[in-house]
Amino acid sequence: MTAPSADVYYEAEDGGRGEDMLWWNGLSSLQQFFYVIAIPATVLLLIQTILLFFGFGDEDSDGDVDASADGIPDDLPDGDAAFEMDADDIGGVSGADAADLRLFSVRGIISFFVVTGWCGVIFSSFMPPWLTVLLALVLGAAGLYLTAKLFQWSRMLQSSGNIRRVRAVGQIAEVYIPVPASRRGTGRIMVLIQERLTEQEAITDSRQTLPTGSQVIVRQALHDGLLLVEPIRQDRNIKG
Repeated sequence: MTAPSADVYYEAEDGGRGEDMLWWNGLSSLQQFFYVIAIPATVLLLIQTILLFFGFGDEDSDGDVDASADGIPDDLPDGDAAFEMDADDIGGVSGADAADLRLFSVRGIISFFVVTGWCGVIFSSFMPPWLTVLLALVLGAAGLYLTAKLFQWSRMLQSSGNIRRVRAVGQIAEVYIPVPASRRGTGRIMVLIQERLTEQEAITDSRQTLPTGSQVIVRQALHDGLLLVEPIRQDRNIKG
C-alpha cells in the first residue's frame, strides 16, 4: 500500500490556500503591483462610502469660525471690502468657492488609485507594460478630476439652493453690472444674503442708470428672481 504523498497532506492542511498561492504566483510582477494598489484602495473607497452614507467623513464641511459668538463667521469680509469680488460669483457661491476644484482630496486620491489599479489589472493581460502603465495613469488622473468636479458641482448646488432672495430686502448692495434706468433692462448687484455675499440680477425704477460701483438699497424681491433696487442717495433714512 502506497503512503499518501506530501502534496496530499499539504492540500488537506492549507484548506485550498495553495491554489490561491498558485494563482498569485502565476501573475506577472506588473499585475501583482496593480492588484496591490487596486484591492486596498477599493476597500477604503467602500468604507468611506458607507461612512458618508451614515453622515460621517464629510471633508467638505464649512470651516468658518465664529469666535465672537455673534452668529456671523469671523472671516466674513466687512463693509466696502466685502464687495471686492470676482465676475465669477454665481448664485451665492463666490468665485473662489466655485473655482475650488480640490483635486487632492481624500476621495479624489482614493479614486485615482482605484481606477489606476483596476485599469492596470485589466490592461496588463493584453497590453505591453509601458502602454498599460501609461493608460492606467491617464485614466486614474481622469477619475481624480471627475471626482473633484462631481463634489464641486455638489457644493455649488447645495449653496445656491439655500439662498432666499427675500432676505436681501433692506440690505445695502453694490452695483456690479450697470442697472438700466426705469426697468429697461437688468443689471447685477453684489449683496449679502444669509451671511453670504451673492451676485443677483436687479432692476430699478430710478430715472438714471445705476453705474458700476454705486451703492443701492434693495427694496423688493420680485417673483421672477429679480431684486428691485434704488440709489442710496434717494433714501434719507439710511444711517451712514
